[in-house]
Amino acid sequence: MALLALAVCVVYYWMPKEYRAPELRNRNYAVEQLTLSLGQEGTSNETWLEVLSWSPRAFVVHNWLTDREADHMIELARDNLDRSAVSGDSGKTVTIDKRRTSWSASLGRYHTKVIGSVQEKVALLVGYPAIHGETLKVLRYNPTEKYTPHLDAYDRERLNGAPNRALTILMYLSEVEAGGETNFPAGKLHPDFDSKYSERKSQETRCDGALAYQRLWAQYIKGVRMKKDNSIKPKKGDALVFWDLDPACVYKDMASLHEGCPVISGEKWSATIWVREETHGQGTQGIAEVRERVRELYSPTKLETTKAGGRGLRKLNPKIY
Repeated sequence: MALLALAVCVVYYWMPKEYRAPELRNRNYAVEQLTLSLGQEGTSNETWLEVLSWSPRAFVVHNWLTDREADHMIELARDNLDRSAVSGDSGKTVTIDKRRTSWSASLGRYHTKVIGSVQEKVALLVGYPAIHGETLKVLRYNPTEKYTPHLDAYDRERLNGAPNRALTILMYLSEVEAGGETNFPAGKLHPDFDSKYSERKSQETRCDGALAYQRLWAQYIKGVRMKKDNSIKPKKGDALVFWDLDPACVYKDMASLHEGCPVISGEKWSATIWVREETHGQGTQGIAEVRERVRELYSPTKLETTKAGGRGLRKLNPKIY
């Protein structure tokens, strides 16, 4: 067996290049490296990770976006906002509902190079290919606007084999004067996070959606007293990453129940990417755009076809593919 493997290697080494499989391009066209500091504060602009909770599994990525990236997404979405909708249990039906009163706009994965680089940063951060992500959604909340407690994952039995949402990346694009927190009413904050940001408990908040729906959620989440201060205050450039499913990716993690608390004053802008377990229908959008963006970054290439053994083999520029 060892001799056979050696023979294959020798044959491949001496094989003319046009007979070899084309070299594969790195999946990321713009972002190939991501640097994070874990569990400690860095400089004012250093990206670092902080544990928010282990139930649900949630983390804050500080300084995730630059001001340029955040402002760019707001400007792209500002003139294309529609009333935010609510998906049904299977994710197929979409309706306008008083439970969600924000406004939103969808941005294609490679709508611009900035959006493309943000998408690829997310892919590197969470370890899922970018094509597992749904279309990036930018949201705007005016005073009193909110999203009542909900789960991002769907009932698996109603998905008909489609991949479920595995995790959520919520990026904060603006500062908010008051309100607008993200609250996990059924979760349990990490003690370090809870004590470090204890001032939030004395600040005015309207994160009471879970209290209003206590009886409803008590059917699904047994023995949990809903809280209104398991929250994180929006900070421009930060991101909140949390898992929607249990560690085995089988069941919905009920501790991931969360709400977008009403804005009290000011304006709140955020951007969300929901990542699926596998490639999702929305995830395949923009493949042609990917190729165009790559060609813009590198010199144009000509795809040549040669005949060999009755098959057409493509010679691909390794800088691009």
